[in-house]
Amino acid sequence: GLAAKYAPKLLSPKFGSQIADQSMPLSICGNAIGLLLVFRTNEAYKRLEEARELMEKVVHLSGEIVSLLVSAWEPHSLDDHLSVKTSTVASVCRHLAAFVWSLRDELRDGDNRDDVLNTLLPKEEAEWVANQRSRALALHGQLRRILYQEWKSGRFPDQQHFH
Repeated sequence: GLAAKYAPKLLSPKFGSQIADQSMPLSICGNAIGLLLVFRTNEAYKRLEEARELMEKVVHLSGEIVSLLVSAWEPHSLDDHLSVKTSTVASVCRHLAAFVWSLRDELRDGDNRDDVLNTLLPKEEAEWVANQRSRALALHGQLRRILYQEWKSGRFPDQQHFH
């Protein structure tokens, strides 16, 4: 900058030329560092946008799962074997809530909310999920099992709207 420009005039000719020669590599390094920072910032924004899009899909699919279950649920029909049980609807909703909390925990390093699992799930299942490497994946598997059991029993429609 300014020091490199005016230093040669103020100091001896030999010392001033050394300062001018040393400023060139610094300005090149400064430009390179600036480009790297811009690249990293752009990549971070891209990752953030991708994460937002994926979270929107999770919210959309969760709502669709619950909507399909509720549409197959007859809350006032206790003896209807073709209707999804109230306990199943409640279980799916609890598992979806636990899934979102566990996904949040995985995205934030080291922040595991066992109290949420213990509140939403039966004790044995909460302990099993807590001991899994990926809690969100374990809960996803549990949700798939519940929905499959309902489909297999004929209570859950075989139409799929999941995108």
